[in-house]
Amino acid sequence: MNLFEEELNQVFKVAETEKELNNFFNHIAMSSLFTKPPFLYVLKCRLAVDPEMENEIRDAWKTFREGDVK
Repeated sequence: MNLFEEELNQVFKVAETEKELNNFFNHIAMSSLFTKPPFLYVLKCRLAVDPEMENEIRDAWKTFREGDVK
């Protein structure tokens, strides 16, 4: 995955449930070029170039959240 660890950690922080993760991706899709915080802009650009990255982020998120359950 070509995503910086810091950006991925931000995703982990803002999405504690799968519904929140879906809302997160919906927000990115509708956000402007001047989205704050800056990591959202970077992530949006990367998703535009590599749409498969969303699946990679979802997989990493699921793995991270499984650690919460155990």
